[in-house]
Amino acid sequence: MKYILSFILIISFTGEYFSQFRYTFETFPSNASVKMNNEEICKTPCEYDFYWREAKNNQLVFSVEKEGFYPWSDTLTKKPRDFDFSYNSKLKRIYPELKFDTLTPLVIFDKLIVTFKDGQELGSYKNRTDKTKSINWTGSTKIGSEKVEELFYEIANNAGINTPIHQVSKLFNDENKRLNPRFMVGVEIIDLDIKIINGKGYFDNNIVIEFNWKVKDRATDKIVLDYKNTGEIESRSRYFSISQENYAALEDATVDFVSNDEFYELLKSTKPEKEIATVLDELTIDSLATNEFSSFSEMIKYASKSCVTIETENGHGSGFFIDKSGLIMTSYHVIENANKLKIHLKNGMTFDAEVISKDKAFDVAIIKIPGSGYQPLKLNSLPIELGQDVSTIGTPTDIELGQSLSKGVVSGLREIDGKVFNQLNLSVSPGNSGGPLLNENGEVTGIISSKLIGEGIEGIAFAVPTEKILEVLRIVY
Repeated sequence: MKYILSFILIISFTGEYFSQFRYTFETFPSNASVKMNNEEICKTPCEYDFYWREAKNNQLVFSVEKEGFYPWSDTLTKKPRDFDFSYNSKLKRIYPELKFDTLTPLVIFDKLIVTFKDGQELGSYKNRTDKTKSINWTGSTKIGSEKVEELFYEIANNAGINTPIHQVSKLFNDENKRLNPRFMVGVEIIDLDIKIINGKGYFDNNIVIEFNWKVKDRATDKIVLDYKNTGEIESRSRYFSISQENYAALEDATVDFVSNDEFYELLKSTKPEKEIATVLDELTIDSLATNEFSSFSEMIKYASKSCVTIETENGHGSGFFIDKSGLIMTSYHVIENANKLKIHLKNGMTFDAEVISKDKAFDVAIIKIPGSGYQPLKLNSLPIELGQDVSTIGTPTDIELGQSLSKGVVSGLREIDGKVFNQLNLSVSPGNSGGPLLNENGEVTGIISSKLIGEGIEGIAFAVPTEKILEVLRIVY
């Protein structure tokens, strides 16, 4: 009996000491380092057989690590009852955290575009019989534009960059309705290489996407950063998902872009400026029919009823109704830094106005007065032609000169500081700013913005084209 008991104890101890266990590790992306007690044992995906006798201080610590991702660990403090363990997970990427002394200028994401041709070869797929076929462009990144925008904002916001996520985080904040972006970020996929091998039980995947990021400064309407980088993802998995692979490659490139030194220095060196732009998501106005007039004087008589004088503590300018609800279009510099806007109508009535939408870079703004039933002018977004007759109604020099008429012709198209203007052979004064540039049908083809000043220079003015105004202020009708 004594020997039998000893034999049982030996078997029990031997089983305790020599029992073999198996841990299976699978991750996305793959090729992560698997460690046991801080010593690497394999790369994912892999299986590892271990014994409890390998425990140190009655502990077996397993960990999964990959550069740029959060680590994972599992600690066994006693001999397992189960013989098989598994870890299968999508690793969570570490997003950058940048340090800014003050709130950065607001940054918004524009869009991701792809310019591949339909059917363009992007990579290859090899099946289990070693037959290879090409992968061709079908017109979709298999990601989804909304996901791209959400990903950019999540990474940028985590980095401390001011994005619309900040704007919507406050209850009852007027900025929730109106964005004031200084910078716009857009990205283009310029190259995509896909290699897929269907092996025994696994897909071996390699995705390389080349991106071209661009940052536009709305204060100057210029591209201030052009940055190319690559997003790459390698994985071995039981199932293949092109959307998951592409998204991971995009995430890789976005992290690199947000944390690159040029972008960081651009944001750090630019102070927030509230007066760059305040634009509604969309501004809908009435669609108007084209009027037919028997004479030029009849057209001017009609249009003058739609024109107003805008008075501020800094001076005055001109404007005109674009909707019967009291919406008035004018130049940004007419209302800039004004604490109060007083609107003079042709019939002598005056109203206080509020700013609805504005853009400093293109010198345009929309203001509103109370009431309804006002006579608006039709906006014409078609390009005007060289030599075309045009006119404007405004308030030059003094408020007492309201509703003054000036006639001229289109003398050229000019690019100034990266923006296109209609050049006019037209006599205007500073008070004409914000007035309508009218064609022969009384339709607005632009807004009077500035004049050329200098010795011996007379009768040269510039107008912002209506087409650009509709785009910038997001006006639809």
